[in-house]
Amino acid sequence: MGNQIINIVLILLLGLIVFLFVKRNNANKFHLDYIIIHTFLLLVSTIIYKGINFNTVEIIFFDLINILHITSFVFLILHVESAIKGSKSKINWVFFIPIIFYFLIIILNYFGVYILHYKTKKVYFLLLQIVDPIYFSDKLLIKLVGNVALLVYLFKLCMDHINSSVTIKKIRLYKIWIYSYLFLLFETLLLNCSYYFSFLNPVFDNSIHLIVRINVVSSLLFFLANPVLLNYLPLIKRIHIFDPAMLEDTFIMVKNLFQNERLYLKKRLTIEDVVIRVDSTKKKVQKAILVNTQLNFNDFVNAYRVEKSIELINNNYLIKMNLKSLAIASGFNSHQTFFRAFKKVKGCTPTEYRKQIFK
Repeated sequence: MGNQIINIVLILLLGLIVFLFVKRNNANKFHLDYIIIHTFLLLVSTIIYKGINFNTVEIIFFDLINILHITSFVFLILHVESAIKGSKSKINWVFFIPIIFYFLIIILNYFGVYILHYKTKKVYFLLLQIVDPIYFSDKLLIKLVGNVALLVYLFKLCMDHINSSVTIKKIRLYKIWIYSYLFLLFETLLLNCSYYFSFLNPVFDNSIHLIVRINVVSSLLFFLANPVLLNYLPLIKRIHIFDPAMLEDTFIMVKNLFQNERLYLKKRLTIEDVVIRVDSTKKKVQKAILVNTQLNFNDFVNAYRVEKSIELINNNYLIKMNLKSLAIASGFNSHQTFFRAFKKVKGCTPTEYRKQIFK
């Protein structure tokens, strides 16, 4: 990536940040703030890359760029997750595990401890002269593993939830954007590692450089397409997206099924089962639950099941029965799901809750 391309990238990223700030308001900041931070981190890493002397590489700058890239990916995930849910996603410390491992590798390498002991045969990497042929190896490995883990998480997030999102207005177009962007990021990671670790014949080195440059430009173009997404990303918080009065009748029928008929006790209950019973549509049932409880369907069902388990615990169910039996009696398909749901609702495990009650 030459100086001209770097300058173009800097101008475009800066322009995008300005555009996003202009579009930012109290209604959309719950997802827009994350993409602004993502873009800013990319801008800072590009500025650092531009400032590096292309003859020698200061180790601290290379590490800083990698850390910024991983961190920016975390905020991209938070942006997409918030857009899909329609509310601000909390920053989970688990997302920063790749960064923690990267710092651990820095410390180990500082004391002469290496994982790969691989000495690259390349003289330059990303136009940066390689002084120590072993230094980059562990760092690239950790960055590859960390970013791939984040890629898989984001891909699974979209696969599991994007189709059921009631806040994104044009789901198909959004899927094209996010999946294409992820593919280009993944391909670039693999090509860089293939070049550095000489997975491919050296005769392909020039081709790899060309493809990486094309990917950089293509990724930037896809990323710059994000402002267009503002037209169909959630622009207002989900509590205000729908008129609750329009969905009140549907929610009353759903609530009746759960409170009076205890439909939540049905094994492997699906939203289609509820849709049939209330003679409605899947979208309408989802919206009715979302507007009235701020929960998705699974969390809504699990909330009732957790309350059922609490009722059983209070009635001394666990004196003769175990936790696995309690989970089944409450409508859960597995005790693992039961534990996760219980802690999410009550903030403690079933065992901890029982101890508190009988203390």
